[in-house]
Amino acid sequence: MKLQKIVFWTLKILITLFFLNASVMELTGNENSKGVYQLLGFPMYLMPFIGIARILALIVIWLPGFKRLKEWAFAGLCIDVVGAGYCLVMATGDIHMIWVPLIALIFVLGTYYYYHKISNAYQ
Repeated sequence: MKLQKIVFWTLKILITLFFLNASVMELTGNENSKGVYQLLGFPMYLMPFIGIARILALIVIWLPGFKRLKEWAFAGLCIDVVGAGYCLVMATGDIHMIWVPLIALIFVLGTYYYYHKISNAYQ
């Protein structure tokens, strides 16, 4: 059980750092983020929306309780990274562009898995 908690908290911190970094870049209008949005053909007004949505999902994941809302937050983050990977590959034609979203997806799914393992152990 102790190892499961360590893995859970490590993954939770990693997804928080990953998504918080991406959100701050989008909310501040970072040139790299703008470049990615332009590459994908997305409108710039979508940047703050996605950034705020990610931050809200992270807040829900960190708050105690709210089990059903946590499910939605994890689902939203999964949709975000799957969509990002798909869009990057389709826009560039380069399958190697999928590695960052794929790593993020593995971290999100791992966090989700261990969240349920830990929360079910206390029931």
